[in-house]
Amino acid sequence: MHTLSKLQLSEMQFYIFPIKTYNMKKVKIELKDWDYECGDGCCYMFGTNITVNGVKSNNPYDGDSVEQALEFTLKQLGFEVDIESKYQENYNIEELKKFLERHG
Repeated sequence: MHTLSKLQLSEMQFYIFPIKTYNMKKVKIELKDWDYECGDGCCYMFGTNITVNGVKSNNPYDGDSVEQALEFTLKQLGFEVDIESKYQENYNIEELKKFLERHG
């Protein structure tokens, strides 16, 4: 059984709880921006590359999607991944049009 220690500063009292340590592996995640403009300047692309523990994603757009970034990262760490994405389905198109007219 763990016991709590008590630390008193002025009128305030703080309780120090024991911290359980876990055997945690260190993970190195590198996020690197990239961009590309074609020779005639008519197109411009950009994204983020993800590297986890020295393994670079083959998909240069993984870093642009939260789902893809999490899936790649967790798989590299040895997890089986099942991501459920829930997005608001009822976007108000008229409100969006008004917003774009004001700020567009």
